[in-house]
Amino acid sequence: GVDIKQLQGGMKPITHDVVDKGSYIIVKLDLPGVEKEDVIVTVRDKHIEVRAQRKHEVRVEKKGYYKHECSWGGFYRIIPLPSNVNHDSVKTNYKDGILEIMLRKSKAKKVSKKVKVK
Repeated sequence: GVDIKQLQGGMKPITHDVVDKGSYIIVKLDLPGVEKEDVIVTVRDKHIEVRAQRKHEVRVEKKGYYKHECSWGGFYRIIPLPSNVNHDSVKTNYKDGILEIMLRKSKAKKVSKKVKVK
C-alpha cells in the first residue's frame, strides 16, 4: 500500500526498485519529465526520501490563434532500505528520466544528510 505521508500535498508516489548488491544498495527511480535540478534526495538512517517537481509549459502563437498551457506536479517517496547506509559515500546518476542512487552499507547509525543529484 501507499503510505499516506507519500501523498501529502497532492504529491504522486514515484515508482522505484531497490537492489541489494552485498556491500551496497542501488535504488532506481523513474522521474519522467523532471530536471535533475528539481530533485531532492535526503538519506536517513534506514530509508531515503526523494522529492521532485515536474514543470511543463506550452505556448503556441499563430495569426489569430493563441494557446498557453502550464502544468506541474510534485513527486514524493519514502523508500525503506534493507540496512543502514554510509551517508558520506552516496553517489547519484540522473539520465533520461532515471535516477540511480548508490549507497554503501554501514553498521553505524546517522540521522540524515541531503545529497546533491548529479
